[in-house]
Amino acid sequence: VFATLLAVKRTGDLVRGLREGDWVRLADEPGFMLLVGAATGSPLLEHAGASAEPTSRAGPADASADFPVVWKVVSQDPVDVREEMNMQSKRLGRKSLGEQLRGRQVGGWVQLAEEPGFMTVRTTASGPPALEVCGAAASSTAP
Repeated sequence: VFATLLAVKRTGDLVRGLREGDWVRLADEPGFMLLVGAATGSPLLEHAGASAEPTSRAGPADASADFPVVWKVVSQDPVDVREEMNMQSKRLGRKSLGEQLRGRQVGGWVQLAEEPGFMTVRTTASGPPALEVCGAAASSTAP
């Protein structure tokens, strides 16, 4: 198997993901992990249970959103899904007004949880929002 290495996990690290054949698609960060070692046939991952929480994540962290939440596209124009947290990186797709997605905020970007990629929170550094957390307006007025 030849692919770009995105991160390294150590024994005891917990990750969340969905099984896809012999692979696990990671839910809280981009990438996949192989379930069984290709050379040894030994298990590389074991199920930790639904209540287990990941202990480490690849990439920069944002303490305000360490877990995926539901976001909604609020921009009238489609918002690009980028391969990296960079407006010049490869476009993987687009999301349109009203579409919802799960992800966690990393600085001015949202790292998608259910597909690879990143989306910018604002259309420009000082521009209007492109994405908003679902229910954010309602919860900000609640007592």
